[in-house]
Amino acid sequence: ITCLHNRYKMIEHNKLMIVQDMKVSKAHSVIAAGKRLTLENVINKSNVKLGGINYFVDDEKKALEEVLVIGVGISNPPPGTRFMLQGATTVNPAIIGFTFNSRESQAWSGDFLVTQAAQDTLAPIEDIIIQSVTQYKKWHNDVLPKRIVVYRSGTSTGNHGSILALEIPLARSAISRFDKAGIPLIYITVSKDHTFRFFRDNLNVNIGKSSASTSQSGSRPAPAQLRAPDMNIGPGVCIDQGVTNPACKQFFLNSHTTLQGTAKTPLYSVLADDTEASMAALEHMTFNLCHLHQIVGLQTSLPTPLYVANEYAKRGRNLWHQANLEDPNLQTETSELNRLMVITERIAYQGCGNFLDRRINA
Repeated sequence: ITCLHNRYKMIEHNKLMIVQDMKVSKAHSVIAAGKRLTLENVINKSNVKLGGINYFVDDEKKALEEVLVIGVGISNPPPGTRFMLQGATTVNPAIIGFTFNSRESQAWSGDFLVTQAAQDTLAPIEDIIIQSVTQYKKWHNDVLPKRIVVYRSGTSTGNHGSILALEIPLARSAISRFDKAGIPLIYITVSKDHTFRFFRDNLNVNIGKSSASTSQSGSRPAPAQLRAPDMNIGPGVCIDQGVTNPACKQFFLNSHTTLQGTAKTPLYSVLADDTEASMAALEHMTFNLCHLHQIVGLQTSLPTPLYVANEYAKRGRNLWHQANLEDPNLQTETSELNRLMVITERIAYQGCGNFLDRRINA
């Protein structure tokens, strides 16, 4: 029952019991129509939620060895809904989801935070770094990672100045709590909010072979329509010159196969790189990370830590809605900051035992 999804997830949070929400029609289709892939999908999800790993990707260049990779995704409230209709005292916040590979280099877990909406920079990035490094030390005998890589979404080119001036220094401040000398940091923003579109070269469009008939005005028929895979660039295509900003490290990486519509290639901007890694190394690592989704064998359009972080942000939004339905008193705190802190403590996974060591939103 779709309307009960949020309630199921709140029960899962409160009772520490893994729940796989599934429609009865889906279950029937597995039996009646023999949809084996649906069954495989359910098994893969359940295994990941229970702490398992479905497959490993060959990391021949050791790009992820002793590296803490953090993904940060944001769920912003719809425009004009910062305050909900119930009254001006009910705050509609932003939800920041984040993931990290603390237990295994290719296994992701995470959490989320509730924070103020309409912020150009992430003030909680300090808390995110601290929680991620703490979890890494827990699973690596109190040893720190050799470097930290952050993939951050929810930004545009116009916000890069604010991130450089405010957000990255906060991240470095969090790192200095563990190591005064500082752990090398790579900070990459990822955006699909751009107007670039890339297509294959030498498209073979045969004008005149269209099935459309000539109009009464005598105009030429429309060109024959090509399928999306014939027009979009394929997976693994990377562009890092000619159309990128020469003032910083930037690259477009199309990691997925687009079967329908026009491919929207993500833009990666490297705003901090203490390791001085080559563009080829960063592109190779990012492309590898797009193969670790675990639920299906296909590549995703975004690196897995960022993809999963966006899912944690969505889960946080679901739990926030359910928490407000169950306890309206959550919105009675005297200040917005206090409200957000109380709600975060109520619905986040930090106090949910080993949920913080699993990817429970698979």
